[in-house]
Amino acid sequence: MSSVGGLKPGGRLLATLLVVLSGCAEGGADESTTNETRDATVARDGAGDAPYIEEAPADAPPGAIFDALDDVACIHGATTTCKTTCGTMGDVTCVGGDWGKCTPRVGDPCLGIDCKGKGDGWEHTWYQDADGDGRGNPGKPKQACVAETGWVANADDGNDGSAAAYPGAAEVCDGVDNDCDGKTDDLPKIAGFDLAYAAVPPCTTSDMASCKRGAHEWCRAKSSCFTGGFGPVELGPSNGYFVCIGDSTLTGGFSDVVAAQPACSDDSLASRRVCESAVHRAGRNKGFASAILQKHAPSDWTFLALPAAHAQPFDGLVWSDLTSKHGGCKLGAEDSWDCNAASHRFCLSKGFFSGYGSVEYNTVNVSVVCVK
Repeated sequence: MSSVGGLKPGGRLLATLLVVLSGCAEGGADESTTNETRDATVARDGAGDAPYIEEAPADAPPGAIFDALDDVACIHGATTTCKTTCGTMGDVTCVGGDWGKCTPRVGDPCLGIDCKGKGDGWEHTWYQDADGDGRGNPGKPKQACVAETGWVANADDGNDGSAAAYPGAAEVCDGVDNDCDGKTDDLPKIAGFDLAYAAVPPCTTSDMASCKRGAHEWCRAKSSCFTGGFGPVELGPSNGYFVCIGDSTLTGGFSDVVAAQPACSDDSLASRRVCESAVHRAGRNKGFASAILQKHAPSDWTFLALPAAHAQPFDGLVWSDLTSKHGGCKLGAEDSWDCNAASHRFCLSKGFFSGYGSVEYNTVNVSVVCVK
């Protein structure tokens, strides 16, 4: 655009008319000159009255500016400080004559959430955290400037009904899909551990029942998926191999034991095979495949009752079936640790994880229970 009437090209036209005042030939000032002005009576503020004027009028006085901004709130591009809706200091920029949004500064905790509750673009998406675990439910979003109580910025929860369930959580046997992989309590329900006897108190190799109690307590502390345990099924000088098992039921009472096998008549016999047989029978009487002692006190016995899904008795074996697995397990030595090892090895040979016994025996036959 070329200069017209002293105006320079651009979005806002500046009309500057230089009038050289000089004495007139007669009568002073030219009486045809008008006294009307457009902003000529005020200081030059760079602003003229709206509407926008393309070219200055012919009668524009000296120094008049025409930029269509006198009726607007601010000069385009100007900045100033402001207070965000969070009460922190921010900055605001003039855009087209109107102040924009008050923008929080970098590092301000309110950055990105400055709004007035009317959908002006600064809202965040929040997610309901009904279980209070700090992880939001992706299916329950909400637009708001600031999170209300019970709402969080992430959508990481897989089960907002349980604080123990979210992606990446450790799976435990509590009836909840803790790690949100679609499988509930998907942990081993049977496992073996080589442990020092000192780690399984009050286990001593002189008292078989004490080791059952030690296994019971150690296994339950090891994993919520284990209901109890038994062992050692292999015996070393300072270490033994113990078995932990889950999906079973703790039950029992000394009266159940005595009713199943009257020969197990006293707490002092807890380490003898006659009482192992009594507990096995008591479990069967309650509808389980078998049971094994866990802990005992005078007139107060607790045993682990195993369902058929995890235990299979092998009745009618002959002693040679066990002696072939461990030479020390034979008639007359049924109370020895050697028969623990023989029963364990027999069950391994049948494809089971482990086993215990003898749970029934006479001069010819013997029975063991294999677990899986």
